[in-house]
Amino acid sequence: MTIKDEDYQKLINIAKTAENYLKKRDYLTAYRLYKLIYRNYNELRVIPNLIDITFLSIKKGLIKNRNLKFKLMTNLINFGLTKDNNTKLTHELIYHKLKLLRDFKYYDDFKKLYNSCTQEIREILYIQFENLHFLLETEKYDAAEDQLKKIKLVKKGNYKALDDFNIDNNFFKKLVNLE
Repeated sequence: MTIKDEDYQKLINIAKTAENYLKKRDYLTAYRLYKLIYRNYNELRVIPNLIDITFLSIKKGLIKNRNLKFKLMTNLINFGLTKDNNTKLTHELIYHKLKLLRDFKYYDDFKKLYNSCTQEIREILYIQFENLHFLLETEKYDAAEDQLKKIKLVKKGNYKALDDFNIDNNFFKKLVNLE
């Protein structure tokens, strides 16, 4: 679908307005505007924005029912995955699905999805971080240490603080007790 210049400008203006509402923490208005962009312009790239707003709404307690939260997030992600044709959006949606499964402690489903990903997808930095979180939460410290080494190799210059960061069971328990 091609968008005319004037329609493109309208789309940009709606997106900026939605972003402003999101910054003001008016999640419902931001969600409504991003949904309007999808409906009027069939723009799939707003689906991650809808997912992020849903995650924020959950964290802020705006959505109380656990099953509803999970269903809403799953439906958004699956909808995006069925509509997209293996682009960067697909990778972002896979990340969101992994995050959702980890957040809701569906660890077996997380493992299945992660293992079904291609090596190329597993090497995406934010997916590696999501796997690191999963390994820490499931107390697989040796595997988490290996994952951290992979992340260090990928982002050697950008994350210098990771050079001195090691994970073991005692260190993890100290971190948890700091909360």
